[in-house]
Amino acid sequence: MGSSFRLLLDGNPADDTLYASLSSLEVEENVDLPGAIQLNLAVSNSSDGDLTFVNDSGLGPFANLAVVATPEGSDAQCIFDGYVLSHKLHLETGTTASTLQVWGQDASWLMNVEEKTKEWVDVTDADVANAIFGDYGISPASENTTDDSPSHTEAGHSLMQRASDIQFLRSLARRNGKLCWVACADQAGQRTGYFAKPALDGDPVSTITLNDPEAPIVTVLDFDWDATRPTTVKARQALFNDNAEDGVGVDTSDSGLSLLDDRSLADFAGQPVTVLLTVPVDDAGELTLRAQSLLREAGWFMRCEGEADVSRLRAVLRAGTVVMINGAGSLHSGKYFVWSVRHTITADSHKMKFTLVRNAIGPAPTGGGGLGVPFGVQRFLAQDPVIQVAQGRSRVDAQVVGERFFQAAVGAQGVGLAVGEVVGGDQLRPQWLAVGVLEGQGFEFDDHGGRSSASDFGFRLGSVGENLVLDEGGCEGVDEQKITQVVEHRSTPLGQCGR
Repeated sequence: MGSSFRLLLDGNPADDTLYASLSSLEVEENVDLPGAIQLNLAVSNSSDGDLTFVNDSGLGPFANLAVVATPEGSDAQCIFDGYVLSHKLHLETGTTASTLQVWGQDASWLMNVEEKTKEWVDVTDADVANAIFGDYGISPASENTTDDSPSHTEAGHSLMQRASDIQFLRSLARRNGKLCWVACADQAGQRTGYFAKPALDGDPVSTITLNDPEAPIVTVLDFDWDATRPTTVKARQALFNDNAEDGVGVDTSDSGLSLLDDRSLADFAGQPVTVLLTVPVDDAGELTLRAQSLLREAGWFMRCEGEADVSRLRAVLRAGTVVMINGAGSLHSGKYFVWSVRHTITADSHKMKFTLVRNAIGPAPTGGGGLGVPFGVQRFLAQDPVIQVAQGRSRVDAQVVGERFFQAAVGAQGVGLAVGEVVGGDQLRPQWLAVGVLEGQGFEFDDHGGRSSASDFGFRLGSVGENLVLDEGGCEGVDEQKITQVVEHRSTPLGQCGR
C-alpha cells in the first residue's frame, strides 16, 4: 500500500496474530482535542478455551499503545502514543463474527485523572504550562514561551486552578490565543507538550494537488468560508493598580498571526464586525493579548476538508503543520494550517481525512463587494474562572463570542455559563452551538453546568448515537470565549466537556 505501520503494546511490537486479526485501525490527531485511537479486532476462541485479545494485558486498562506510520520513501511518524481506556466486546454464536473494539486516548489523559485547586503566583502562563508538562515527563516545546502572558502577581490577579491539569492548560491556552496538545514526532515515548500559538510562517510540509493528471492525490476537496466572525475587538477594563477613571482600553483588528494568503477576513468581507470584550487584567498589555486571542480564534474563517491516501501523498499529515493546496482556483488555493487528521489504516490502505483552516483567502477579483451597511455590536457576557483576585474570587463579567462561532450571542448572569459537549460522531467537523440566550432575555441552563465531581471522568453514552464517550469532565465555569461544542459522526469515542 506504499506505506507501513507498526503497533506497539507497552513498548513492544505487536505479534503477527494481532495484525492478522486487525480489521482496521483509526487514529485521530487534533490541535485542540485529545488524540484518540480505535482498534477493531476479530475475536475467536483461543487454544485454552478463552477468547483471544479480550484478556490480554497488552490491551488492558492503561496499557500503553503507540502507532508509528512510515510512508514509502519518507521518515517514520509516531501518530499516536497513549493508553487503553475502554473495550467494547460484541459476541455472536460460535464467535465467527465476534469483534472487540479497543479505544484509547493520548498521553494527555494522564493529566486529567485528578481535579486540583491550586494558586499560581509570580509566574507567566507559559511557566505554568512548562511546569505541568514536566510533572508528567513531557518535554515542553521550545516555542511555548513565545507571546507569553505577563506574570501573575499577588498585587494584582493571581492565577487560580480549579480543574485537572489538562483542562486548566487548555483554558489558559485559549485565552492566550494558543493551542495546547501533546504529540510525538518520530519515536513513541518521546512526548512533546505544546502550549504555543499556531506556527504559520514556515514552508509547507506537503502539497495537495486536486486533479493532478500524473499523480492524483485527492479526488474531492470541500471548502467553506464564514464572514460572520468578528474582525475588530474593543476592550476596556479598570485596573487594581491604576486609579485612572477610564481604566485601560484596546481597539484592535490585529490577531498577531501572519496571514496565510493575500486577504484577511476584514478585507475579504469588506465589512467590519466589532465586538466588545471585558475581562479582568492587570495592565494594557494583557488586555491586548486577550483581545488578540479572540481574533485568532475568530480568524479561522476558511476551511478545507478532504481525504488523501498516504501512498499517493508520500507523507503523513500531522496536526499543527502547514500544507499547500493547489488546483482549487485563485480564491481557495494556497497555504492551510492542519487542524486535525483522522487516519484509517487497513491491510490494504492508509487514508487520512483532514480538516485544514486558514485566516486568509486568495486575491480579489476586479470589482467590489461587501454589505455596505455596518452591523451592530452585541455584548456577550460570561465569567472568567481562571483569574483569581488575591483578596477574593473575581466575579468580573467577561465577554463571550463563539465560532460558528459568532452566529448567536451567549448570555450568563452571575451564576456563570453552563457548557457541555455532545459527542455522537466525527471529531473532524466541529459545529459550535450556543448554550444560553441573547442579553436581556430569559436564561436557559443545560444539565452540564452543575455536575458534581463524582460524575466527572466517568463513562457515559453520548446523547447522540450509541458511542461510548469518555467525559473529561470539569465544566466549572467558562472563560470569555467558552461555548458549547456539538461534534457529529464520530467513531472514536473520546471527547471533552467544554474546552
